[in-house]
Amino acid sequence: MTNLPSLHQLSIDTLYPEELLREFNKEKAKYTRRIAVEDEKARRMGTTPNNRYWYDRLLRSESDIEVVNEFIKKDFGDVPLCAATKLKGCLRRAVRQSLTLSRLSTTPIHDYITNEEFFVEIDNEQSERITREYQRYVQTHEDSPLVELWTREDSEEALDRGYRSAPHQIFDYYMLDNVGVRSGAAANFDMSDPLAAGGTPTWNKIRDLYQLVIDAPRAPIPLQLFRTVRNKERMPQKWFRRWVKREMVPGDSVIAPTFLSTTLHDVNQNWEMYGHGSPQAEDDERPSEKECCIMRIFLSKGVPMLPLGDFKSNAHAYEDEVLLPPGIQLVLINVGDLYVGPDFDSVNTFTFLARLVAPPTQDD
Repeated sequence: MTNLPSLHQLSIDTLYPEELLREFNKEKAKYTRRIAVEDEKARRMGTTPNNRYWYDRLLRSESDIEVVNEFIKKDFGDVPLCAATKLKGCLRRAVRQSLTLSRLSTTPIHDYITNEEFFVEIDNEQSERITREYQRYVQTHEDSPLVELWTREDSEEALDRGYRSAPHQIFDYYMLDNVGVRSGAAANFDMSDPLAAGGTPTWNKIRDLYQLVIDAPRAPIPLQLFRTVRNKERMPQKWFRRWVKREMVPGDSVIAPTFLSTTLHDVNQNWEMYGHGSPQAEDDERPSEKECCIMRIFLSKGVPMLPLGDFKSNAHAYEDEVLLPPGIQLVLINVGDLYVGPDFDSVNTFTFLARLVAPPTQDD
């Protein structure tokens, strides 16, 4: 695969994945022609054609086409979501339902493609398009206390007393606990704080934030988002191991039982801000692994999301955060490494396709 245009050479209306799909189809046609030539040569010579290599290449190109089609052709805009009022039970049932789903019939996008710079860069036009699409909704809710709550960090007072108080950490703990993924994080919360103590006050806020996200317009185009995670114990693979009792491999999927904070920033900027050795890592008491981790998320059209960058109540607008709600299906499609940052650090990179599966309809 050579001479693909960079994202900056394409308009947002000529979606980059469509250009990629065209290139895959050229590859497929090339291998098909080569097989025909070898078959004809063998026929003339009265020998058996040895086309195993070219058939392998053909199958690989076909699997790549399948993956890209999953990204650009599907529109999940009409797929129902969990109701906010029944979120807690719906997520538990969605996780149980997901364990019966077959592995998605796709194979990894191969490393020689995903490690290319043209596939890593984020086009500025993507961010500009999202800003335009969500402008009216954001303006209507620009002072939302829920966005302020979600983006609030640990207070100095709480840290001085040895407690963590960031609401996003509290939400994460109780939502994971809801589906049986437990940690010792609660020991670091001040249980005299109603939000940290769990129960109805906490879940009311979780439901309200979820409602804010799903009421927003859904993704108008396929998007490429990034998320930096500094410890593999905080990756979706942990959820999968807990539920399925084996390692997650490409083609496997998992239902996200909690909110996912992602960004429209390019991968280098994201790693410098949040990766191992960053100021954020230094301030985080949780262990940080040197080569962990980047999640690259291909968000399909019609999946719910909410960009938080333009909310006045967001104290971290510079992060260009895109918040994804719980209940999204994450399909692992590639495992590899990217070389990021000024020192070209090698970082474990996991590429996921984000899509939707209709949740169970049973009432709580």
